[in-house]
Formats: sequence, C-alpha cells, structure tokens
Amino acid sequence: MASLSDGGVAGISPAFDSCSLTEVAVVALASLPVGHAWRAHGLDDARVTALAARYPQLPPVLVRRDDLLVVDGAHTVAAARRLGMQVAHVRWFDGTWVDAAEAFVTRNSIANSLPLSTEDRRAVIHSTLHAEPTWSDRRIAQVCGVSPKMIARIRSAAPSLRPAHAVGEKRVGRDGRARPVRAGAMRVLIAQMLDEQPDASLRTVASALGVSPETVRSVRRDREVGQESRMVGWHGSSTAFDELALVRIRRESPAPWRGDHAFKSTSAGEEFIGWFEATNIGDEPCRADDVPLSRIYEIADEARRRATFWSEFADSIERRARRR
Repeated sequence: MASLSDGGVAGISPAFDSCSLTEVAVVALASLPVGHAWRAHGLDDARVTALAARYPQLPPVLVRRDDLLVVDGAHTVAAARRLGMQVAHVRWFDGTWVDAAEAFVTRNSIANSLPLSTEDRRAVIHSTLHAEPTWSDRRIAQVCGVSPKMIARIRSAAPSLRPAHAVGEKRVGRDGRARPVRAGAMRVLIAQMLDEQPDASLRTVASALGVSPETVRSVRRDREVGQESRMVGWHGSSTAFDELALVRIRRESPAPWRGDHAFKSTSAGEEFIGWFEATNIGDEPCRADDVPLSRIYEIADEARRRATFWSEFADSIERRARRR
C-alpha cells in the first residue's frame, strides 16, 4: 500500500513505519480539521484536484488519535470533501505534537512527495520552537530536517524565540540530556559554590547545581592548576615563561578519566587516553597576536579543520550512545 506523503506517494520512512501496522479506521469527514496544519500557505488547489481524480487509489490518511490532527494527508481530506464524501479512511498516529511534526517532515522529504518549501520548513521550525523552547538546536533540527545552524539563526532573529537565558539554564539535546546554554556561566557558579563550601563533596555540589560530579572535578582541578601557575609566576619575570609553565602544569595534571576502570580494562582504552590527552591544550591564553600577518589565513584554515574534526568526533561518539 502506498504511503500518504501529503497525498498518495509510494514509499514510507522507516522511522514511522509502525503506523502502517495499525488497522484502517473509518471516521466522519466532518470530524477532521479543514485546511493544512503544517504548510505555510495552506492547501495547494492543484494538488487537491489531482488527488480527487484518483481518489480510489489513495492510501488512508494519517491522523493523530488524541485530537484528530491530520498528520499527513490533508490534501487527501480536501479531495474527499470536494468529491462529496462523508467518511475518510485513516490510520492512527500515537505521539506528541512534535512527533507528528517530525512524521510529516520525514514523509514529505522523500522522492515523489509534495516538496516542503522554505516557508513550510520555517513554519514547522517556529511551531516546534514554541512547543519545545528548551530543546537544543540540534534536536529541533532533527525534527525539522534542517541544519542546527538554521535553527540557531531563526532562534536568534526572533525575539519571542530568544528568551533571556538565566545563568545555569539548560537545553535538552537529542540524547535527552540537559546541558547548560552557557557552559562558562555554569563553571563560574560551580567555582563560587566551591569557594563558599570548600569541604563539600563533588556529588553535593553536582546535585545542587544539576551538573555531573566530573564537571565539578574539572572546575576544582582547573582552580588548583591556576593557583599553582600563579606560584610559578612569582619566581620568574617572563610572561612567556609563565604561560609555558601553565601549559606544562595542565598537561601534567592527571585527567579524571586516567583512573577510570572503563578505559583501563582494555589496551585500546589506555591508548585512547594517551592520544586524547596529547591533543589537550587546556585553557591557555589565545596566541592570535603571535601569528605572522603573512600566514593568518593558512593558520585560520588549519584551526577550522581541527575544530571540524573534533566536532565530528563528538557527533560520532554520541551516535554510538543513541544506537544502544
């Protein structure tokens, strides 16, 4: 049986194939909403006319069970009304509004479907941002079938979608975990609490601020390194010497995962730690002014290449976690 894809298109996304297993139900056409819930400009009259001409061959409409929202197939519903039909054949969709939006986008992003215009995608993005304002740009991008950068641009351009971020505010990522919107501000809060409660355990501080104990450990370690670097600076007058000493101290400080049994249990894990730590530059001062003017663009390109590598590396290991 063909899938809907906003009006009778062969093929269906595997992500939502489970809805095709539900039995076909019959509902009164008058109970279904008029118009289109997702398209920025509503129904396409030419599409409705084309579907009415081959209505008997069209698959059931995908409808959310809770409120009879037409998830996919609004043009089919309009074609039925144009033909004077009294009932519609539907398959039930069980999920949230955002689940329904993702199903619509996915079904209409396959070959032979009615393509989503830029305005259509923006309409879904705005609606999703209003529905889930605490979700990360990446998570919303996955729902809407766009890049995270596009979500960030739309969020920053619309005042109503850009609330003032309180210190410690978090967004929920694709893995369901909440992370600080401004990680630097959260580290400041952790440092302040460590100042106020120097004897507090890592778990106590982590629980109070909603972060992991390892994050607290990292902040505490950085503070200790900073104090040691200042002591080194008292014995030398060279700023360059102080910076090199700071780098040395940071690299010699044991990483929190060096004693982690998960890494120590395999030779590959221990080799990974050696490789991972070899690339750690800590939080040393920026050296942008040290780059010769004649080599700025070469160094900038290389810096971006390295940043891209680490971003793709982070995405890769997160995908492993989601597959489990």
